[in-house]
Amino acid sequence: MKAFKPVVWSCALAVMLGATTSIAGVAQAAPVVMRLSSRVFPSGAALPGGMSGAALVSGGKVGTMTAPAFVYEPPRPPATTGTVYEFMFWDMNSTLKPRKRATFITPASGIFHATAWYLATGGGPCPGVCPTAVTTWAFSLNQYKVLPESPIESVFPATAWKSPSTSVSTATAVSINAAEYLGPHSKTSFTKFRSWFVFGGGKFAVVGPKVTVGAGESPYAIAFYLQGGFPPLPECKGTECI
Repeated sequence: MKAFKPVVWSCALAVMLGATTSIAGVAQAAPVVMRLSSRVFPSGAALPGGMSGAALVSGGKVGTMTAPAFVYEPPRPPATTGTVYEFMFWDMNSTLKPRKRATFITPASGIFHATAWYLATGGGPCPGVCPTAVTTWAFSLNQYKVLPESPIESVFPATAWKSPSTSVSTATAVSINAAEYLGPHSKTSFTKFRSWFVFGGGKFAVVGPKVTVGAGESPYAIAFYLQGGFPPLPECKGTECI
């Protein structure tokens, strides 16, 4: 059996897999490869000082992982200040886990992916009065990456948004409806909406595909999608493609 690179732990990331199984040990039966990583949102670059690597664990086990709330990157000359990254969410085997401490069940066999996503904090004030807006993103849970398309189907009031922008003004409270599908789709090829996740900002509500954000707020609103089937087909116009 191929030897796997040991997991490199950062900031005391804790992993517990049942009462008898350790992430550092090799399972005696039904081994599953757990691949751990930390990435910077939205680029997907490896998080400096984050965790990386792989280990063999038992399949079908319940476990928890706790990611650090913040990761600090020391300054790189000629810069004199470092960068602080704040935890956003876990993407565990195509499932959104929005809290630092995440509970999961390893599959019976195969590979288990656990990716923690972080956002660089800080930045200076914009000149004059800063406009407020929701910044939206589309994210593929099973491709573990940000998608280039705007996830917005419609906005109320309509004057707060201009298609195909990914930004929505919050000069007033706004409601954003996510597109059910991104791009061409059929019964065998699709990128389908699953849920919203709002990061930052204090006044918001999520009901299905609609997220409502209060006036004056400037959060990130991430629409999560699952991609399935074969590679995307040319767009179909008939009802058989829906």
